[in-house]
Amino acid sequence: MLQNRVLCEAENQNPKPQNPKFKNLSPPKMKNATYRPTGLVSDFGVFFIFIVVFFRKQTIVLSTYRVGKRGDIVSQEKIFHLSHRNISKGKYNVGSRMAYSTGIEINDEKTGKSYHKEEKEIREGIETEMVLNDAASEKFKDTNYFYNKMMGVEKRTDARVFNEMDVALFQELKPEENKELARQFCKDFSEKYNTPVSLSFHKLDSHNPHCHIIYSERGVDGEEFSKTKNKEMRSKGYLKTPRKMWADRANAYFKEKEKDLFIDHRSNKERGLEQEPTTRYNKHSEIQNYKTVKLENKVIKSQNKQIEYHNKHREKKKEREAKVIAIKQIRGKEVKPMAEQKVLTVHRLYQNEIDKRESKFLEKRKEYKAQKERNKEHKETFKQRKQLHREQLQKSRNTLNLKRGDVMDLRFEQKGLKADLKGYSKINPFTWKERKAIKQKIAHNKVKQKKKKYEMKKEKSKMKVQKRNLKGHRKEFNKEKRKEYGLLKDQILNKFKAKALVKEKANVKNKKLDNTKVVSLKDFKKTNKVEKIQSKNKGRAI
Repeated sequence: MLQNRVLCEAENQNPKPQNPKFKNLSPPKMKNATYRPTGLVSDFGVFFIFIVVFFRKQTIVLSTYRVGKRGDIVSQEKIFHLSHRNISKGKYNVGSRMAYSTGIEINDEKTGKSYHKEEKEIREGIETEMVLNDAASEKFKDTNYFYNKMMGVEKRTDARVFNEMDVALFQELKPEENKELARQFCKDFSEKYNTPVSLSFHKLDSHNPHCHIIYSERGVDGEEFSKTKNKEMRSKGYLKTPRKMWADRANAYFKEKEKDLFIDHRSNKERGLEQEPTTRYNKHSEIQNYKTVKLENKVIKSQNKQIEYHNKHREKKKEREAKVIAIKQIRGKEVKPMAEQKVLTVHRLYQNEIDKRESKFLEKRKEYKAQKERNKEHKETFKQRKQLHREQLQKSRNTLNLKRGDVMDLRFEQKGLKADLKGYSKINPFTWKERKAIKQKIAHNKVKQKKKKYEMKKEKSKMKVQKRNLKGHRKEFNKEKRKEYGLLKDQILNKFKAKALVKEKANVKNKKLDNTKVVSLKDFKKTNKVEKIQSKNKGRAI
């Protein structure tokens, strides 16, 4: 209200003729505006409004939008999230995982066990339903029947029983609309791959509505799963298909409901965006310092906002330049370009490519140094873990040796007791009391042996867990190390390529080029033969 009154006052003090083309862009007029602040109060009010409007504009600009030809906002981009995991017998308790996602009681017919995450079901308000393909039997509407059929068809101990997708839904849609959208996607997916799908909705009334989609890699015809698995689902780039299906279905639904929203399943690189993606971190990781990654993500987000802000203003500037040129052409005046383009030459192409390689080299060197520092910390952590593992392993071995010695002593004692028992006759009633006492000792001895063997078994399983943990730590450490070597390799390659281009540039004649036909060095090399510089060490082209 205060903003409108001040604008109204400014308009009354400095009346200007209004252009009919920009009629819709003028500030709102107020009839009978009686509030007219003056002096210090007026200046303070205008200053306060300027601050509010400035920061409000900043927050609006820093969101992601699709912009129309006139600069008006067409639709806003929402976060796309579709993660995928394979649930196998070797890595998961399959029944427990199924109960966790579906929120219903799962009864395993093979083992006779039942699984139910009742607290999670109540806390997240989980709702589960089945979406069937046309060829599937109505029996698959029962989630327990679906689960037991999947478990029955997978015979191997490490078999992949089912796949699970975690899909983010939208806060801008009502719970019923989110359900309808997810059902449509599941129906498309079910018909495409000829398999029934379990659809579970979680936290629909919260800030994080999402759904879990469970399906098998085997097709269904009637009441049974097929004997073979779908080859497409097991291929390397399979996940791109459901990601695109979800994005297309969601965008079509937004259009149907007249929502100014959209999502995109492609990466920033595929879309040609300058924004850098953030790093996903795990709070429970023992090697990855999640606080550092979180801070880096914060910096990346602020940089991305600045890039987005500058891109939008660059587009607006280009539009203004195009409008000015069009108006001058209509009036019959000569159009002079606002920013004269540089004459494109062969040496300019080479120089651009050299600068690009040099900037990449500096970027990779910076990343390599940061990764090297992180790996030093990782190395110290891994050394500590390794030392701890050795101590625990030695302790477990000592314990096992002691237990084995105890078992051997008990066995010798058992043999002695049996020999003593043979010394007393079964027929003589005067020796029955002694025989009974020896038999009791033999029974106690057997119990002690079993107890010791059980403790040995427990200690061995403990050693296996320790070895598995160390293997996981080593794997994570090696992964970070490979990342460091990869950055070093990229750094060296970019430097060598830049040097090779400098030598190649000296051997190529400089001449002007047509900007419409040749845009990059790659285009120039396609149309012109250029001799490649041979490396002195390896004798091959760089």
